Parts: sequence; C-alpha cells; structure tokens
Amino acid sequence: VRMNTAIFRSGNIQNVITPNGDGRNDVLDLSGITAGDDCEFTVYTRWGTPVFNQEVYNNAWGGTTDGGSALEDGTYYFVLTHNNAIRVKSAVTILNNF
Repeated sequence: VRMNTAIFRSGNIQNVITPNGDGRNDVLDLSGITAGDDCEFTVYTRWGTPVFNQEVYNNAWGGTTDGGSALEDGTYYFVLTHNNAIRVKSAVTILNNF
C-alpha cells in the first residue's frame, strides 16, 4: 500500500478529541485530509484490534466503537485510505472528561 505524501503534508492532523459534548474537539475532523474524497476510516487499539470502521468517513467520529460504546481514555491509531492507498496513518488520544 502506498502513501500519498503530497496530501499528507497539506493537512493539519488533529491528534486529540475530548468527546464531552461541549462542542470543542468532540469529534475527529479530518476534512482537510479527506479533501472531499470518499475515504475509508479505521480505528485500532494500541494492540492492533480494530474498534471502529466507516467505509466513507463523515468527519464525525467521537471516540466510539462500531457499536456506539464510548472508548476509554487513551491513545488509539487510525488509518485513512482512498482507492486502496493510505492517505494518513496517525494516533489520536481520547480524553472523555476533559
């Protein structure tokens, strides 16, 4: 899988979400990286277990599992792909009560 480094450099990657309902950093907004493309988004635990997947990311992941359960505070890893190419791989920290 190849990485599109031109797109990776063009965006600013949010690395912390605080899904506490205050309207600030409640969701992971990658719109600067998706650039309107239909990108697949997958979140993994630090052990590599997938916990969330969305075939077309809508920039609204708020730190939940596929089933809608809140994930615990901690660092998770995500991969954003487009046309089977990795657009970005990065870490995101969830702070639920911050």
